[in-house]
Amino acid sequence: MSPLGTVRRRTAEGVDHLRRAARGPGWERDDVVLQFKIVGATVVAWLIASAVLPSSVLTFAPFTALLVLQGTVHRSLRVSLKYLAAVVVGVSLAAAFGVTAGVHGWSLAILMLLALAAGRMWPLGNERTQLPVVALFAFAAGNGDPDYGLDLLLAVALGAGCGLGFALVLSPSPHRRGDAEEACEDLARRVAAMLRSVGESLAENAPAEETVRRWERQLRDLEARTRTARWVVSESEDAARLAPIRPPGRAGRASGATAPRPDPSATDLAARHTTVNVLERVGFRARSIVRGLTYAVQSEHYGSLAHDFLTPYADLLADTATAVERFGGGEPEDDAERDELEAALGAVRTRYEELMERCRRENLDAPGEWPLYGALLSDAHRVTDELEHPGLV
Repeated sequence: MSPLGTVRRRTAEGVDHLRRAARGPGWERDDVVLQFKIVGATVVAWLIASAVLPSSVLTFAPFTALLVLQGTVHRSLRVSLKYLAAVVVGVSLAAAFGVTAGVHGWSLAILMLLALAAGRMWPLGNERTQLPVVALFAFAAGNGDPDYGLDLLLAVALGAGCGLGFALVLSPSPHRRGDAEEACEDLARRVAAMLRSVGESLAENAPAEETVRRWERQLRDLEARTRTARWVVSESEDAARLAPIRPPGRAGRASGATAPRPDPSATDLAARHTTVNVLERVGFRARSIVRGLTYAVQSEHYGSLAHDFLTPYADLLADTATAVERFGGGEPEDDAERDELEAALGAVRTRYEELMERCRRENLDAPGEWPLYGALLSDAHRVTDELEHPGLV
């Protein structure tokens, strides 16, 4: 794709992102709102720091607000605490070396070694890289002066406070257990619709150019829906962490009131993450199938694809779509649901074996034919593997 084509595609994706954000709640809307909150937090942190702190540490306030502000209050608080811990350790090391050893090349080398080691030893997560950065600034820019380190720490605390404050403004609505389930089911339906769309198009002599463009639009929509589903599951996970555990009271039991639906457990959420991962990989396989068919349509080999291969292959994709929908419902809760999923997967396996036997029996190995048959069959088989063994990477 040419640079101009890339710019046009990115622009179209950006406009589509904004359109989805304006349409309703979802990953896109929270992303746009987060950008505005980041701008507000950094500006407010800079204005306050300009009024109360020396210019030498002014930048750290808006930088911290930018760093700690995350999509949810829980994640913002977690990042803030870890970053503040990294700053305290980094400033303390820099002040200790500045007061005792002085500012020298050899003392800076030892300081960096200790800061890097401390970052690995402390449970700071991604913020461990900030520890040597803060130590370097406090030592090199502040000459290891404890007063400079204290000003730096105040700037960081101010920025963290602004970030947390804006995290509370327009905070995302709390998510329930049903939100994660519905997101996975919706993603499964869209993946299944993609597979059925491809299968139905195989009845044509050759898919038209408009059909290929529709496939591409559906694939882009799958990418956006996958991000949304992953976002919903993650938000539900954060909501479950923050939800207080409330044992049923006597009044509730006496009045016969219906107990509220429980928040998702760690096991449920792990299963939902697995579901999204598997559906994402199935989407990749659908993209590969579309790529192979698009290549065939645009080459001279599509006419050599036997009609008695494409028709049962379309049926295979239809059965696979049914299995995908069953899988998107989550872990079967009873024997009936488990039997339905197993029956759907069994139908896919049977259809695949019949098609493989037909390929062997009819010797569909002419030049230009077998690479296409092999690629299409391989992708369909991998989809079945993903559904049967969701725990495999």
